[in-house]
Amino acid sequence: MFGQRVPHLYSITYKNAGIDLHPLCAFDTAKEARIYLDRLTSVAFGFRGKLRELAEKDLNAMCRPASDQMRHYCVVYAMARRIDISSTPYLLARKVGIISALEALSTALRSLDCDGDSPAVLLLRIQQFFPWFVTSTFQNTRECLHDNLEDKFAEVVDLAVNSSGFAFMLEPGIIASPYLVGTKCRNSCIRRRALELLCGATVQEGLWSGKIYAASVERFMNLEEQRARDLVGADDELSILPEEARFSDVVLASDPKTPGYGRLICARFAHETTGQLEIIEDILRTMV
Repeated sequence: MFGQRVPHLYSITYKNAGIDLHPLCAFDTAKEARIYLDRLTSVAFGFRGKLRELAEKDLNAMCRPASDQMRHYCVVYAMARRIDISSTPYLLARKVGIISALEALSTALRSLDCDGDSPAVLLLRIQQFFPWFVTSTFQNTRECLHDNLEDKFAEVVDLAVNSSGFAFMLEPGIIASPYLVGTKCRNSCIRRRALELLCGATVQEGLWSGKIYAASVERFMNLEEQRARDLVGADDELSILPEEARFSDVVLASDPKTPGYGRLICARFAHETTGQLEIIEDILRTMV
């Protein structure tokens, strides 16, 4: 397909994906690691989906669902960050287990490719970051908590820079992780390197389009940085973005009324005042 090998697809249900999950410290081949990562990713997204389900149930009990489906989608994902799983041993154990297994996988992938010259392992290392970060931070309502992950963000960008690229993939490959860096890292140098990667991406990875996500990340960055300048009354670029300028969740929605343009729906918890959820929207051009 488009000059690439036919992909291998594995059917994994959430019910059986995590029953026997345990950290693996070594793999003989990249294929073994690929199957294990697919399984872990399935469980990680299932965990996030369960929190989203609980959040939507709570939200629907408090008020009627919003008529704007994409805005509702953004609100639900943001509210899922406040779901307390400390009294739910099953979910708490699942979260800890997923994180431990993904961290063990990261170590195993480094050992599998000591010289760093295997494209297959390089891709796996980039992909491993996405479910690890999502699971580790999904219940953070303060974005400043991610500032201590700058080394991780920089490593992902370095790996992506060294990747050979792909013409087409049926799954998120290289794009998803730089997208996370662009929206979650507030070190200007690192996040702009991630943006450059997205701008130069010519790949289509399932629903992930490099050009479209580059446009959304760039607009998202500009929104946060402008908010920061307005807050402190500065005209120049700030080295540190205050928490009040940051958003925890962002959704890109198409707008059928204006072809070629989309809506950027951003959410954050206003900890500095009421602690309630704040939503803002912006328009960006998606036909790039």
